[in-house]
Parts: sequence; C-alpha cells; structure tokens
Amino acid sequence: MDFIGEPGRATYRAGHVIDLTVSNIPFAKTTVRDDMHCGSDHYVQITTIPSTEKLSLDQFRYRVPESKLPQFASLVELGMSRVPGSRLARTPADIEQCVTNLTQVLDDAIRKTGKPD
Repeated sequence: MDFIGEPGRATYRAGHVIDLTVSNIPFAKTTVRDDMHCGSDHYVQITTIPSTEKLSLDQFRYRVPESKLPQFASLVELGMSRVPGSRLARTPADIEQCVTNLTQVLDDAIRKTGKPD
C-alpha cells in the first residue's frame, strides 16, 4: 500500500490522529478539499482513482544515431538556453510549464537529429 495523501496536510483539526491515506491502486491520489468542509472535526478528502479503460495511444518512435548525439546535445543545450530557468519555478503551474518546455525541447531535438524507427 502506498501513501497517496498530501504530505504535510492534516486531515483532522485537533491533531493526534495518524493522517494516512493509502491505496494499492496505481496512480490513485487523495487531496484535502477545504471547499467541501462539512463542519465536522475531520476535513473532506477526495480520492481520484484512474480509469481502467485502456486508451490506444499512437507511438511515434525516433532513433538518434550515436554519430548524431553531439548534435542532439547541442540542440538541447541551445533550446534550454531559451527557456526560463527552473529555479524561478515557485508554483505547481510554474513547474508544469518547465516540464512542458523541457519536453518540447527534447522532442524538437529528437525529431531534428533522429530518424523514424
């Protein structure tokens, strides 16, 4: 069983309660919802359980030949120099934007130096 709650976020106002939310479902996540507070001593927790529906995802694979790795590394370095630093990330939205930017830079470099598998 894995802990799926919010680290550091209490689920009981008065304390002295073990705050654990556990599950054996992969990618399940629990959050404390202040906006749904019902007036009791405990806070409302919402657990999101991922769908069991299988999604068909198209996979496009590129292979970067070993001879092109220096060119790939240069493109990544150049692309990341244009992206604001991750040290400026202060909120979850900032972190998500950093991840999106990094993903885009890597994808562009792979497509420019690689070839379809």
